[in-house]
Amino acid sequence: MKLKCTIVFTVLSFLFCVITGCQRYVTYQKTKTELLIQNLWSLRSVVRAGMDAMHLVPPCYRDNLVRFRPLGEGFISDNIIRCNVPGPSVTPLYWSFRENETVLVVSQELIPYTAREMTLKHLSDTLLVVQVIHTPPAGPASDLVVTYH
Repeated sequence: MKLKCTIVFTVLSFLFCVITGCQRYVTYQKTKTELLIQNLWSLRSVVRAGMDAMHLVPPCYRDNLVRFRPLGEGFISDNIIRCNVPGPSVTPLYWSFRENETVLVVSQELIPYTAREMTLKHLSDTLLVVQVIHTPPAGPASDLVVTYH
């Protein structure tokens, strides 16, 4: 009888350890779309060849706010320093992902003379980092790494 109780106790202990020890805590991983649409993005930095390149961005673009909304819609808000006076302070924006969500395509330039296709470098709850080609009216084209928060 003592052996039988020991075996039952051992089996039950083993099952308890397996059930509670193997229980996985499921964490929800947000999709890139969910991460992109959850924030109102503002420009944080612009880097070219490892150097600060914020001077390439006119002051009226530096304080713009960008909102990506579901279904590929959104807007760019001119915020305090307006670029389009006397035009509207909000410009519609259409966006999509391409190439397995590694390329972000937008309908409007977020920074003057930049391509509308940007390589997604990093996207989190609080940070959006893209690489985009900048082609000024004079001078050679170059890659910019643009960070929004």
